[in-house]
Amino acid sequence: MNKIDKTIYDNFKPFPLQLTGWNGNKPIFRELIEKIKPTTIIEVGTWKGQSAITMGNAVREFGLNTTIHCVDTWLGAIEFWTTGKNTSERNLSTINGYPQVYYQFLSNVVHNNLQDIILPFPNTSENGYRYFKYNNITAQMIYIDASHEEDDVYKDLNNYYELLDNNGILFGDDYQKNWSGVINSVDKFTQEKNMELEIVGNNFWILKKQ
Repeated sequence: MNKIDKTIYDNFKPFPLQLTGWNGNKPIFRELIEKIKPTTIIEVGTWKGQSAITMGNAVREFGLNTTIHCVDTWLGAIEFWTTGKNTSERNLSTINGYPQVYYQFLSNVVHNNLQDIILPFPNTSENGYRYFKYNNITAQMIYIDASHEEDDVYKDLNNYYELLDNNGILFGDDYQKNWSGVINSVDKFTQEKNMELEIVGNNFWILKKQ
């Protein structure tokens, strides 16, 4: 089930490259991949693919045989729908009211020639978890960056922790005061699991499964 279904990209005519995002090009992605050398990475919350492409380029650089599963609805988090009409349309690239971000993501993957590494799963994080569990897919690295609402983050942490191999890394960003939902859920989860929380670069959080 980790084989890339290349038909996803068949006959696709990409949009111009537009790889905007938040923290997705930081060195932590390359550093973790170099250290762990994963065969499977799951990313929960992908947007236009900045972090997935950073990881994909690292996978290619190190000559690894790795699949990156990207789980997202590509419909945008709640804040994209509550910050004003112009901002929402600009960020979501809506056509007839429906976001086109998924196609921008595919375009960015194609422009970076990473179709053999990055596999999108356009669905909710909950359905992604159920799909991976049903197909016995586990990962050595899981990046959590979907909804930042506290209950949603906490649920993603618990769900995807189940899919993490021993000695695998669960990590994310936005561990900062303006994202209290991330801080509260990560702290709660860490305490419940009696894990050691590592903070890198002021806002990335890392948990290692023993």
